[in-house]
Amino acid sequence: MENFFDKIKKHSHKIKKYGSAVLFIISVAILVYFCVVNNNLICLCKVLPILNLYWLVGGFVSLLLSWYFESRVIATIAQNLCGQKLPGYFSYKVIIYSQYFSAITPMGLGCQPAQILKLKEKGITTEKAVVILTKKLLIYQTTLAIYSVITTIIYYNHLKNLFPGLILFVAFGVFFQCFTILILIVIKFKSEPVLKTFKSIIFLCAKIKIVKNPQKTVSRFNKKIKSVFDCNVKMGRKTNLKLYLLNFLQITFLLLIPFFVFKSFNHEFNPIIESICTQSVVNTVSSFTPLPGASGTTENGFLKMFSMIFGKEEVSSAMIICRFISFYFVIIIGTLFKKIK
Repeated sequence: MENFFDKIKKHSHKIKKYGSAVLFIISVAILVYFCVVNNNLICLCKVLPILNLYWLVGGFVSLLLSWYFESRVIATIAQNLCGQKLPGYFSYKVIIYSQYFSAITPMGLGCQPAQILKLKEKGITTEKAVVILTKKLLIYQTTLAIYSVITTIIYYNHLKNLFPGLILFVAFGVFFQCFTILILIVIKFKSEPVLKTFKSIIFLCAKIKIVKNPQKTVSRFNKKIKSVFDCNVKMGRKTNLKLYLLNFLQITFLLLIPFFVFKSFNHEFNPIIESICTQSVVNTVSSFTPLPGASGTTENGFLKMFSMIFGKEEVSSAMIICRFISFYFVIIIGTLFKKIK
């Protein structure tokens, strides 16, 4: 007779599929709520005809450029690690494909597995794909943490005076990013702590009858980890600097979307630094939300923080437009790319 955990394992695919669908529906429901409340959708419909189309298109282009720089990161690491030059179109497709899964899964957890699957299509082994993505994630998290610290310092007086309680959430967000970096460094360079932790978890699971043969499971994992660490290579200073620059540009163009939306409202002045800093703070605070796209926290954070830039009459419409570009447009494009072989 099947026990509870056997049933979960048997139906894990369905659980993941329907679980992601439910969370995505909740995310859509949150957007619908923000469209309906205070007649925001009606206000948006009134604003749309007078928006500057060129600046609005700039917001979409900014997102596409962010993906481009991210694709160059993967291509650069793959070339240095495997000696294999990935076609530009393919590396871009890897990013768009993975962005779809990042958007529909809690905290973007589907991103890396999707990238591994796509890299395997070009003959890159799972072990090498794991090393490529660990390196990529380490550089990205480091760049993001530095970015968060700098933008918070620049924006500190605004946060302290207008949102005094928010500074604690920002500080916790930066701490979480730094902690993630530490874990990635351990995973990348030290196999012993990883093996010991995994062994402890497996034997604990064995005691509560989740794992039947713990020693065999640990042995298999050890072989996999060893092959992953055998693939690990050190990159030169020049290559590392290039990767950090590409990540910096990736993050910057992603944070620039609200600025392009702001300019589409036909404003003359250019609060580009304020927009970048504000969006960086919103992303840092909302990064702990378990719903896909950090739904709920991102919308609320945008409405509160960007009201200083857009003004109360425009901020709701701007939020809906920004969320469409940075979240729902990602899902639409990702769905189309999923069908392209």
